[in-house]
Amino acid sequence: MSKQSKKTATIVKNNDTKETPPLPSLKYPSYFNAIAVLSIIILGFIIYSNSYDCSFHFDDVQNISENKTIRTTSFSQIWEYNHNRFLANYSFALNYHFNKLDVWGFHLVNIIIHILNALLVFWLTLLIFSTPACKGYDAAKNKHIIALIAALIFVSHPLATQSVTYIVQRLASMVTMFYLLSVALYIKARITENNQPFRYIFYAAATLAGICAMVTKENSFTLPVSIVMVELCFLQTKKLQINFSNFKLISVFAALLIFMVWVLNKFQDVMLQPVPPTKINEFRTITPLHYLFTQFSVIVKYIQLLILPINQHLDYDFPLAESFFNISTLFSFLLLCMLVWLGFYAYSKNRIFAFGIFWFFITLAIESSIVPIADLIFEHRTYLPSFGFFLIMSYGIYYLLWHRYKTIAIALCIMIIGANSLATYSRNKIWIDDETLLQDDVKKSPGKSRTHYNRGLNFAEKNNYDSAIVEYSKAIDIQPKLAEALCNRGIAYQKINNYQQALADYNQSLVADAKLVEGYYNRGNIYSRTGNNEQAISDLNKALTLKPDYYLALSERGNVYYHLKKYDSALIDFEKTLTFNPNETTVFCNRGNVYSDLGQYDKAIIDYNRYISITPDYTSYYNRGNLYYKIKNYNNAIADYDNAIKLNPRFAEGYFYRGTSKFYLNNKQAACADWQEALKLGYQEAGGLIVRYCSPIPSPSPKGEGSGIL
Repeated sequence: MSKQSKKTATIVKNNDTKETPPLPSLKYPSYFNAIAVLSIIILGFIIYSNSYDCSFHFDDVQNISENKTIRTTSFSQIWEYNHNRFLANYSFALNYHFNKLDVWGFHLVNIIIHILNALLVFWLTLLIFSTPACKGYDAAKNKHIIALIAALIFVSHPLATQSVTYIVQRLASMVTMFYLLSVALYIKARITENNQPFRYIFYAAATLAGICAMVTKENSFTLPVSIVMVELCFLQTKKLQINFSNFKLISVFAALLIFMVWVLNKFQDVMLQPVPPTKINEFRTITPLHYLFTQFSVIVKYIQLLILPINQHLDYDFPLAESFFNISTLFSFLLLCMLVWLGFYAYSKNRIFAFGIFWFFITLAIESSIVPIADLIFEHRTYLPSFGFFLIMSYGIYYLLWHRYKTIAIALCIMIIGANSLATYSRNKIWIDDETLLQDDVKKSPGKSRTHYNRGLNFAEKNNYDSAIVEYSKAIDIQPKLAEALCNRGIAYQKINNYQQALADYNQSLVADAKLVEGYYNRGNIYSRTGNNEQAISDLNKALTLKPDYYLALSERGNVYYHLKKYDSALIDFEKTLTFNPNETTVFCNRGNVYSDLGQYDKAIIDYNRYISITPDYTSYYNRGNLYYKIKNYNNAIADYDNAIKLNPRFAEGYFYRGTSKFYLNNKQAACADWQEALKLGYQEAGGLIVRYCSPIPSPSPKGEGSGIL
């Protein structure tokens, strides 16, 4: 046999045609790609059509709804906020610029990015089967159908919901978009003829897409490794060997080595540092080694969810593995080792399978390796790695069934895509608001303190304090030293006027965490409300020592100083509060009270006006009405008392002082009617005026008009 014939035999050995003789391929019409693209787009929009109204959740609040940085479209400000996630944050800023905090716009962008990713999966799969290593595969003749199956499974899979419906996880979907685009453009450049000018444009575009990925999210740092893997799996047809005379290959490895050294140097201070105990990680110190041991089981869980996406939820109650020899950890490690071995074995037999396995592990490497993260597991981390899995799945269905059992293959694909679509549509309903999401979480992770704590917060936001107390108590039963839950349960007790239990919870929260700023603030608040002003100031001082810009503590301390008639100190604290938070509206009302007591009525009215323009509640109208009453502007006083009573029809003081104002305007009948209403509502002082001025016999006007009433 000649050398040339031996070379040909070697190539055939690497193709799947050795096991499956070549058969006539489908003749795809010229418009097949257009139909495929349209199918992907339509399916994507249909299955996410019920997600547009899903509310902001958890990290959405910090990163979007309360993130002042995205209120601007300034490149420099957003870049300074977070270099590594610049593009994702800038996209949030554009959303805010065009439709403020309307969730509909945020969801539309997320869905479009997800559909674009599915289209990139379609294109990238076509390119893979067009590479030198795969051209001889029988499957390459039917690459369009394989690519379509992979893309439809990708767009419909319910595990993607956390990356699409959870708005902040645009981070995961957007980095995937640039990552896939960079790989696809690199392959396109490599398979384009050397004399084609577009080849260099493709290289430049691939580089630009890679840079975009690296300023979107940190897991993009595996991109150079994936490019090398693409080169070895699909663009090198010869037997894998290191040839030091191959300048291009050596250059690629050198660039990869330099990049890895740069990453290690840049992040060496944070990459391998243990994560200290927090409520997020259930008060466990997570060392790099323990995190690695845990990730063996986590990765197996990810694979299970990709194969069978059941029992999905946001906050998994996943145990931290503190020993390698734990049964679950050891079994998972052996299973993953078998998969890695299978990848190396498949490399010489069928590179599609090898690539899919290696892609999955490489793209997971940042978030599922030895670099500890407080949260052990999250579904959105599978979004980019899932491409490798879906490529294996679509190609596997073709490889095993297409030629002999085509009808079964088509039926199986329809079943998988249909089941995925229904599951995704159903899962989106869980994301509709915090209550549905937390109810699902508590049901599936009943032993996790954070799920109960978060549900307690949700109930408290809806003023359902009894239910909040129940959930906080469950969290505390699981984790007795959960200071935040103790503190928030204290707030709930305070809201229902159970001050004794509230104070007990605040005390316990500070025992659990002596640096809990909110604990000192809330305990100071309850001391203030119960008249223990000196202890209130002591606690508020401690809160401000720990956090000098804590404007809520400054505002509350100013209010305590007001009650102690230390007006100068109160005004200083109110000014500081507005320096740290110009939108703390209660300051205007409270400072107005100070100015009123000091007789600076013009300043007081300005502050009351500002407060009412922002927060028109009955108390603010009542306070301004009292000020007008003091300066004998009874018509304005009556107008404010009218507004106070409209907002609170059972406001006895409002009726009393409105009646008195009317009396001074000689409207005795209306005054008596208001005093009668005040008396019915329990304001006893109205009784004396009724007896004195509301008898049928005319009585003289009260002595000292306007005095002694307040």
